[in-house]
Amino acid sequence: MKKSLSVAIALAVTGVAVGTYAATNNQLRGSDTLETLTESVLAVCANTSPLVYIGGGSSNGEQAMLDKGQEVSPMSRFLDAGRVCRSDDPKEAEGLMVALDGLAIVGEESNAQCASGGVAFTGCIAVTEQNGVAGSQCPGCDAGNAQYCFSSEFDALRVLFTGMHKNGGSAIANQQCNSDVRHSLANSWDALFEGACSSGECSQVAHAWRRDDLSGTTDTFLTLLGLPSISAKPFCNGSGTEENDPIRRPCAAGDNVCQANGTSGLVLPVFVPELAPTSEATAYATLACQIGKFALAQAQSTNLAGGGVRFDCPEKANFSVAGLCLAPQSASGSFNCNSAKNNPNVFFASLSDDARLFNRWVRAANGALGFDAANRPEINSWYKVRTAACDETSSTLAIGCLAGEYDCTVGFAGKEATGLPDAKALAVKGILPTDANVRKLLVSPIPADVYPLARGLFFASLKGFENVTNAQENALSTCFSNQATADAAATVAGFVTLGIAPVCTDFNETLCNGRVYTCDVNSECGAIGACEGGNPATTVKDGVCKQTCTSTPECNQGRSCIAGRCDFATNTNACAP
Repeated sequence: MKKSLSVAIALAVTGVAVGTYAATNNQLRGSDTLETLTESVLAVCANTSPLVYIGGGSSNGEQAMLDKGQEVSPMSRFLDAGRVCRSDDPKEAEGLMVALDGLAIVGEESNAQCASGGVAFTGCIAVTEQNGVAGSQCPGCDAGNAQYCFSSEFDALRVLFTGMHKNGGSAIANQQCNSDVRHSLANSWDALFEGACSSGECSQVAHAWRRDDLSGTTDTFLTLLGLPSISAKPFCNGSGTEENDPIRRPCAAGDNVCQANGTSGLVLPVFVPELAPTSEATAYATLACQIGKFALAQAQSTNLAGGGVRFDCPEKANFSVAGLCLAPQSASGSFNCNSAKNNPNVFFASLSDDARLFNRWVRAANGALGFDAANRPEINSWYKVRTAACDETSSTLAIGCLAGEYDCTVGFAGKEATGLPDAKALAVKGILPTDANVRKLLVSPIPADVYPLARGLFFASLKGFENVTNAQENALSTCFSNQATADAAATVAGFVTLGIAPVCTDFNETLCNGRVYTCDVNSECGAIGACEGGNPATTVKDGVCKQTCTSTPECNQGRSCIAGRCDFATNTNACAP
């Protein structure tokens, strides 16, 4: 499938509201990592036409099921309690493990002088004053704050991507993205690798690519590394729509995206927009912007407490002309164009401002902003940073391409990313993500030499496979449950076959017990109950979903009234693939 035009942009162009979920036009949402696998199953599976897989992330697929736009979804992680517990009946939720994956730490083969040893997990690095702050910011350091010694196979990755040091645990309050430790690690390419390094062209880490907030791969990465959840914004760039890393890198001549000051952050999120099979023009602009040609186009709007609205433009926040921004255009008047570095407008202070800033925003030809399936504006499009070489249609492949094409960078993504030219999987704890090492995840007890970032890949349903009513999605469920079909698709996608029939995993509904859900309106509570104290006029969720009770008939979803709260007394294993 050739995915291309952002669904939300297409809707904006035609005047239809964006940000809603529905499997309209037979478009199935789910994990970008599982794109090739799912398309392989669709290609051989009877009675699934005209379903088309558009990806968008595991969280998007999960939300689409919660909103009842679709009944099944391919996911690169198991079901999340935060959404399942809002569904009509958490007892029915389940997932088929259809394949295995080794979440890859990927880099460029010729740059990784120390690739045989992989990511550093033993030894120490010298820590020097590099962050410009007086004194030594050296959390977890040894020998009088002169060195930082790695304590696990994940320590270097935790520091590099999230600023969480070995003494920080999983508390976001302990995050220090601007520490001298992180600067010392990022500014020494060799320090990131295990063992001695031969000479090479890299002196420091240029960028660390990460998957977006909505990705199941991101959830897996955070969970396996013992990091705070994505809601806490654990990455040093901030959320997937932010670029706040205190470690800055000068934008290279070949970069297509940059900040106005000519820099970009060490950690950059990569999220290719959710795309429909119609046109490729919007996600990757092919036209050049004409120097000095600007016109007014849609600004990003944010609703504020008290009913106000803030309008933002690429140059800065709370900055617009009557809710519009000056945006570059091509000679033909299209806003879907690539701006050169030197392309000033009247709001730029001088020619030194880098006009590649405008390329961070995704615009349709008529200037309409692009939005992802979570109704977030596409204003942080670092997936376009090397458009000439990397124009992949999934975020997984985009990271593989960037890691292979952009010198001195690393990233994390599904194993499929390592199938691109020059992209190499690095060992973690000295263990490579070979099929044999990943498949050890199925051994009980799990052996010590399992690949540390191994995970299961799932085809899931919130309502249970036996309750799927859509004929095409039901047919797809049947095909995914067939071992021969699942194995063949996993092989095509570069994943690891289970070696057994797909395994049905039941969601344990008792994980819902004790959870508190904030809300503003009843619909945000799903089937839990009414929203009490919500205020849609504010930017925060002021209310909570009612779960208190005096008797069981007051409870929904098969919950019982236990100690004054609607909870599940036991787990009911309802797996029925």
